[in-house]
Amino acid sequence: KGREMRSLSIIALVALVAARSAAAVDLTEWGQVIQKGEVGELRDDLQCVRRPTWPFSAQGVYLYQGATLRLNGFAIAGDDSGVGIECGSAGVGPNRCTIEGPGEVRGFYAGVNCGGCRVVARTVIFRANTNGIYIPLSGRLVAENVVAIDNVEEGIWAQSVRAKDVEASRNGGSGVNSFDRLRVRGLTALAN
Repeated sequence: KGREMRSLSIIALVALVAARSAAAVDLTEWGQVIQKGEVGELRDDLQCVRRPTWPFSAQGVYLYQGATLRLNGFAIAGDDSGVGIECGSAGVGPNRCTIEGPGEVRGFYAGVNCGGCRVVARTVIFRANTNGIYIPLSGRLVAENVVAIDNVEEGIWAQSVRAKDVEASRNGGSGVNSFDRLRVRGLTALAN
């Protein structure tokens, strides 16, 4: 009976891994959309540039409700316009997206942008953007092992911030700014 249970456990584990892999979307170019509940896997660095048509700015990756982006050690880079990671979809209620590193988002107006949504970010660097993380309109940020450095204006700006082990240094405005609730354990914030 013990051997039978181990065999069933192994089969269940293999099925779980196969299902997880099947749900992944390979991200190989900028402007791709990760739909509700999907997992986007970055497969190379993305260099995003301005568009000749609407929205006329560099756009990285769009994450819709419940979507997850895995950076896998790569970078999403812009040309100082647009948004690196846009979380949300027009006309849809409260949104939540997850960004998992390691990886870097740099050179955008906003490294991450969403209005009124919840963003979970882990092990990501937001460098040399106008705003590293910008989440207005009752937006909430949950961050762990996040670095926001050398951004022109704000390093991290959200209505509510709950974070652990964050560095927010050398930003032109605030390192971390919140209009409602700010709970951070392990914060390094220098020369903002």
